[in-house]
Amino acid sequence: MAGKSNITEYGFGQYGSAFTSAANAPIYPPKDLVIVAITFLADTQLELLGTNAGGLTSVVVPDSAAQSQSLWIGTDVAAHDEANQEDADTHNAGVAQGSIALSAANSNIIPGMIVEHSVMCPRDLNNPYIVKSVDGATITLAKKNNPKTIAPVAANQADGGNIKAFFYDSMSQGKGGAAITNTVTFPRGITIYGRWTGVEIGDGKTGSLITYFGV
Repeated sequence: MAGKSNITEYGFGQYGSAFTSAANAPIYPPKDLVIVAITFLADTQLELLGTNAGGLTSVVVPDSAAQSQSLWIGTDVAAHDEANQEDADTHNAGVAQGSIALSAANSNIIPGMIVEHSVMCPRDLNNPYIVKSVDGATITLAKKNNPKTIAPVAANQADGGNIKAFFYDSMSQGKGGAAITNTVTFPRGITIYGRWTGVEIGDGKTGSLITYFGV
């Protein structure tokens, strides 16, 4: 969804809209606007970024492995696939209780981030583990409801277990999403919402859509 409510503040179409039923003919929003909604008028498959420099695209951000992520679904990158940061082999062998060790230091992991690890820091929606402090590759933990007190891990994890830990900024990246392929069909009548910088019907594909622009 766009940053503002399209229903209560300005209604779809007030900032303009555009129609296409042509393949390989991308729609781009006006300068300083984005595509906030797309209504499909026929079953439609989209282009892939890189094939003809189109697709369903949005602003992207790099994760800890320098892979790009987005807040909104698209064909260019996955949205909400691997949290904001991840570490391939996090453990607590050889560190003080209440601390975990990363496979390597990561300057993008900072105090306040939520930590999830299936053994040491299980998911807790009400009172998750958070990063209390960072010392190189060593992370000291706390719980969100008591951020000044060191929190022991839920269970021990040996080095070399190759279990990932995921680090989240509040209200930012999630986990488990995938990029859209050019075999995914958006059915006639569906409307999707986001903040996209372009959309294009796929090469050799058929479809029909209206885009709505907003801030």
